[in-house]
Order: sequence, then C-alpha cells, then structure tokens
Amino acid sequence: MSNTNVIVVTDTFLRLKSRYSIRFEAEGEGAMRVGSGLEGDNTDAALVRQSDKVFIPGSSLKGVIRSTVERLARSIWAERTCVLFAEEANVGVPCGNATRKRQQELEANTGTMLEELRQEKVQLCPVCVLFGSPLMAGRLKVKDASLVEGHEGRAVVRHGVGIDRDTGTAKDKIKYDYELLEDRPVFSIELQLENVGEMDLALLFMLFSEWKREGLSVGGKRSSGMGKLTFPEEGAAVSYFDEDAGWGLIEMLESDVKAMEWKLFEQKMKDSFSVAARS
Repeated sequence: MSNTNVIVVTDTFLRLKSRYSIRFEAEGEGAMRVGSGLEGDNTDAALVRQSDKVFIPGSSLKGVIRSTVERLARSIWAERTCVLFAEEANVGVPCGNATRKRQQELEANTGTMLEELRQEKVQLCPVCVLFGSPLMAGRLKVKDASLVEGHEGRAVVRHGVGIDRDTGTAKDKIKYDYELLEDRPVFSIELQLENVGEMDLALLFMLFSEWKREGLSVGGKRSSGMGKLTFPEEGAAVSYFDEDAGWGLIEMLESDVKAMEWKLFEQKMKDSFSVAARS
C-alpha cells in the first residue's frame, strides 16, 4: 500500500491495466432542481433536458461526488489532500494542483512538467489522481444520469417571490418561477474507473459509505432540502477486468468483463480504506 501522498507517473494512461464499471439506480427523495440555466416555454428556469428528457449531466454529478470526497478526505488526512477552489486551504499540500501559482509554473512549460513527473518531483494528491486536475486527467469517469423508464417522476413549476432583506416580507414586483422534478424520479447512474489503485478504492469506499447513510444532494436549492439521491439497499452492479485479479484485457477481449458481487467489491474498497486511514 502506497502512502497517501501519491506520486503520479506519466504512464498512468499509457497502459490499460484495469477497468471497473459501477452501475446502480438512485431514487430522488423529494423534489429535484437540476437547471439548464435557460428559460423554458412555461418557466423562467427550466430543467436540463436532452432530446426532451430530463437528465443529470455527468459533469454535475462528478462535481458533487468530488466535493463530498474532498470533505471526507480532508477530515481524515488533513493537509495531504486538495480542496478544489480553496487555494488558501491548500497551502502546504504536497500536490502540483494545490495552488494556481504552481499550476501556472507547470503549465507554462509542458516539457518541464512531464520531466518532473518522470523524475517524481511533482506529486498529485489522491483526490486529484482520482478526479483529475489541469496537470493530468482523472481515473474516474461519471456518465450522464438518465431517467429510468417508468420512474421518470413529474415536472412541475413552482412560484417564488423576492424577499426584502430589511422587512423579511415579499418584495413588490419580484416574482419568479422555476421547474422541478417531483414524485420520486429514479436515475440510472454509472461510474467507471480505470487503472484503479488502492487509494482510489479507499476514496470510493468513503463516497459510498456517506451516500448510503446520508444520500447525495444534486442540483440547485439543496439548502432547502431538494435534490437528495438515495443509494439502493441492494448495492450496485459491478463489472470489471483487472490484470492483477487474473482477468486482464486479453481475457476481456476474448470473452467479456467479469461480474463481481457488490458485497465483495464493497469489502475490497473497505480493506483499502482501512489500510489508508491508518497510514
């Protein structure tokens, strides 16, 4: 098991050594507001849609997942992991992505950056390795989450008014509306992880543990209790190939990916976390 101060070398994506796909259906608990940033035909703020169907963009979902993992990782490993967009909090973190100044120094000369990576002079923290940084792409991919047929929920428009900060009452002529998704919509979610390392599994264990206990809030108006996605009690479907597990790329191409029971994968993640948390 490597130290939590992960060193990233340049061959991270030169070879495809493993791929794990994690698929499950997450149910919305309460109303959800995943906005498009555009007006709709009947509302000031429409839901985001693709081919007229509501979905959660993978980038939005990945952002929420990253912020959840950042908070948990920082609570355990203190100043050994980055927090995105919190440069002051990252001072002293041994990661090339920790401060904008360091990023600019490396980005100014790609050749220097690559050479420093080869010589292991540049480190990336476990969070940046998993989710990505301006210096290197992440190992985790999050696909767009589509609605499950028969469980699409119901799109409704709610109305609101602006509040006068002095009086605490409704302000005249400031009325607005926004579109929500209600009636417990269910989204199909898929996470894909390539060239998985022990720290990647440890971080995923933290994510799914928190998701199972507290849910994951996505979209707007989360402070009002909207957007909570629950993790299914039965867990997720896991498929993979992994040369370290005796079923590599050749076996996958000749046959297919292998399936792994959720409980076994969960234990695999937990084992990695238990070691990392005490290192």
